[in-house]
Amino acid sequence: MTCRLCHAPVQDFMDLGSQPPANRLTSTPTTQERFPLVLQWCPACTCVQLRDTQSPEDLYGEYLYETPDTPSLTDHYDALLKFLKEHGHLRTHAKTVEAGSNNGLFLRRLMVHGHKVIGVEPAKRIAVKANLSGALTVADYFTPQVAAGIKNRQGPQDAVFLRHCLAHNPSPHTMLEAAALLISDRGRVVIENAYLMDTLAGCEWDQVYGEHMFYFSATAVARLLERHGLKLVDAMRSPVHGGSVAFVAARSGERSDMVRKLIAQESVMLNRETLDRFADVAERGRRDLFRLITSLKGTVATYGATAKGNTLLNSTGLTSDHVAYCVDSTPAKQGRYLPGSGIQVRPEGEEPDYFLLTAWNYRDEIVSKTRASGNMRTRFILPVPTPVVI
Repeated sequence: MTCRLCHAPVQDFMDLGSQPPANRLTSTPTTQERFPLVLQWCPACTCVQLRDTQSPEDLYGEYLYETPDTPSLTDHYDALLKFLKEHGHLRTHAKTVEAGSNNGLFLRRLMVHGHKVIGVEPAKRIAVKANLSGALTVADYFTPQVAAGIKNRQGPQDAVFLRHCLAHNPSPHTMLEAAALLISDRGRVVIENAYLMDTLAGCEWDQVYGEHMFYFSATAVARLLERHGLKLVDAMRSPVHGGSVAFVAARSGERSDMVRKLIAQESVMLNRETLDRFADVAERGRRDLFRLITSLKGTVATYGATAKGNTLLNSTGLTSDHVAYCVDSTPAKQGRYLPGSGIQVRPEGEEPDYFLLTAWNYRDEIVSKTRASGNMRTRFILPVPTPVVI
């Protein structure tokens, strides 16, 4: 097989078995179609990617994930926008488009900062909610045709944001072609995703699921951008979602010190030995988590009906036989069942003996919310990289 970015030969290095779509919760605990979760590495461009991909329609046709409104994400949005402004990437009152804009939280933050916004979101139910919140959103996929329509109506854009979406479709080239078409001559494309080196360093193997089709390094992104007449000129790292990076692309310009630093570090650290070590630690982590959960006395529940949580449960073999229920704040998920494990989702307010933090990237907020509700008895389990009770 060949790399979907540069078409060079790729190598398999981790297999998490066959799993149902991680965000496809069901109304009954039924058996679902499963898809292989195999990670591949391209030695030529350093991109890590899923071997097998699902169609966007399968993934997003009945999409339930909504971006949570949390203080940590609001702070992150403000930090990103401050970085872009201070580094000359985003002018005052800029015209902006965000692809994969979900419920419009980031769009509304752009509006708070005085920018004009248009969102493009393929999940129609969520796009409706975004529009009702005041964030103008087109219910569609971000394609060159959609980009051309926006450009014809609104003119070239100062910035196109591809936040946590470029890696979530089988053809990043289509999305970048659309972005390159839409930005002005001095415009910017901002690509934000989990950073491959952080995922590897933290052994965050549960980040692997059907929507995460690519795991980007700075090296891979730079080479991908070049194919679309764009240059990687800057980057900002962030601790959100277990370690993310925002790449900034322009039609021309010099690489920043940060970009040069990331590429230099990757040239030393990103190799087959590192990837094999990641796979080995993940295998041990799955075995250790199953042993821990099945050895505990008392009720165990999961906190967060997350995609990463479903990878974690299905990879370890944990089901409703081992986990009593899942709690989640999203009304659309409550009463449904997690794919594969058959665990039912309930509203927050339950007090089990243990919460397995399947939304571990919001650990501090979950613990604070739980204690503030008066629940002082429940203990918490962090699942990765090594499961531990806190």
